Amino acid sequence: MAHCKIVGCFRPMIAKGFCDNHWRRQRLYGDPFAGQTGYDEIPNFFARLLSSSPSDECIIWPFAIDTTNGYGTIGPKKYGTKYAHIYVCEKVHGPKPTSRSIVCHAPIICNQKACVNPSHIRWGTRRENALDMFLDRKHAAGETHG
Repeated sequence: MAHCKIVGCFRPMIAKGFCDNHWRRQRLYGDPFAGQTGYDEIPNFFARLLSSSPSDECIIWPFAIDTTNGYGTIGPKKYGTKYAHIYVCEKVHGPKPTSRSIVCHAPIICNQKACVNPSHIRWGTRRENALDMFLDRKHAAGETHG
């Protein structure tokens, strides 16, 4: 079976000399290397984020976003978690206080799931998160309630 024509890629060729990944990038962006995150981009972003001065503005995760729930995603093998806001919360506020703790975004000032601003996220309980949703008016009530 033939391999992808990209140097160093040994996946099987599926179309026009490209493997599935490179062919999709070629179709979407016109370049088989477009849309990739460089190896040093995520660590550099985290270094700038964690060393910057506190801000009230949301800092939206500039890389992959989970299309099912809207949270920023990172590779689980290297960073030990799937979501960027959890990784940032662990770095800024330490490990989970309890096994039932979750990451909560600041109510009213932060309505973005993909926000990774360290001053907008904290460890909390599901109840605290539900109260934050109530303050943000993101709960089912009135006409939005089934």
